[in-house]
Amino acid sequence: MASLDHIAKVFSDYKYDQDVGFESSCGVPCLGCISEIDRDISCECVTNDDPTLCVVCKHYDKTCGSIPSELLGAAQMYWNFVARLHGQERFLQRRQIWRIRRALEACGSAWRELEGHLMNPNNLGILALQESVASRETLTLSIIQSAGASLSIDEIHERLDAVQPPYARHGNCVVTLRNALAHLCISEDVAMGSVEGQCDSFCDGSPLELKTAMDDACGGAANCKVVHNGMSDYTRQ
Repeated sequence: MASLDHIAKVFSDYKYDQDVGFESSCGVPCLGCISEIDRDISCECVTNDDPTLCVVCKHYDKTCGSIPSELLGAAQMYWNFVARLHGQERFLQRRQIWRIRRALEACGSAWRELEGHLMNPNNLGILALQESVASRETLTLSIIQSAGASLSIDEIHERLDAVQPPYARHGNCVVTLRNALAHLCISEDVAMGSVEGQCDSFCDGSPLELKTAMDDACGGAANCKVVHNGMSDYTRQ
């Protein structure tokens, strides 16, 4: 599960710039399109008859939800980085393209996992339960210490980490995404092990049916309801 407070803390260095916006997009793209752009760097968040549902989310039968404000800065950096990749293959070595492609895939995987948590209607309830369990376990540990149990600092840290809600533990998808975004920015110059591949493109592109739908769309980015922690609360204009 994912906590917006935890997301805000992890991505505090990513500031959204409204003047810059999202390049090559008629408005703020939805969370679904952010999560899919690694598979098609020309992905567009566009609509047809229903302004609250983009063609990408319709194609993949997903709920079209917009990006929580806590993620806007990270989403903007990621989207604009990918948008600037268009036509850059001719300036890069095939090995560099392969590195960027692997980095994009890592980002996309983390975005999709986070999207799954945020769009889960049970997310809020599960978060509350996890935090309740963590609080109870932390209190138990405190009582054990007060009763005179001999615990080393390392053991205390290990136990505290073990009782943290999953979203706050090391290796959670929020931290994974932050690390993947940081690597993406330098990926073309960073070797990924002793054996690397080579390729000619950053992605495989969208299925033909979806590509046609994006090309034929007549509306801008989806004006969708913000959906996070299982709650729909307002429409982003």
